[in-house]
Amino acid sequence: MLGWLLTPVTPHTLACPDLCHALNSTQALEYENVSSSYSESSSMMELIAALDGTLAAFKEGLSAACFDTLVKVLIADHLLPPLERVVLGKKASSFSSIGAMLFDKDLRALMAFISGLTHRPMRDSFMRLSQISLVLTLGEPQEIFEYNWGDAGAGKISWHLTADEVRRTMLRRLDWSADRIKALRL
Repeated sequence: MLGWLLTPVTPHTLACPDLCHALNSTQALEYENVSSSYSESSSMMELIAALDGTLAAFKEGLSAACFDTLVKVLIADHLLPPLERVVLGKKASSFSSIGAMLFDKDLRALMAFISGLTHRPMRDSFMRLSQISLVLTLGEPQEIFEYNWGDAGAGKISWHLTADEVRRTMLRRLDWSADRIKALRL
């Protein structure tokens, strides 16, 4: 009778092929050959529109607390991991400096949409992706130390990435030398 309570929340169980398609196209986005980043990518706008369409019926039918929990689970389990794989996965994208800025802009648009959707703050859910974006948008790899990398408790940032993840993120930038990145004492 209450078997639906045991069904994991996924874009498939929400019966939303648009959301699945939008998430797949966002993962396939090429950040390598971007020539300008005046606005968010069309893939991210498609993902936001699919999320909005999918969640609209739930927002009307659930209490605010239940809806916020649904959004948090959907984001944490099914939205953020594929977006992290864009940078840290086995088939990770490469990024030009402008592509890194576009990734940051896309992430900020998604965070703004989610923040406006729920009553509960969701920024903590995006902490790892925000830090990945920060690393990608640095001017030079050694700028990581300006954000108190390695100074436990001394800085404004509590890092949620390991040294290996920071290094792997830096290696995604096409304009940075792998030798310079490997020489950093992370």
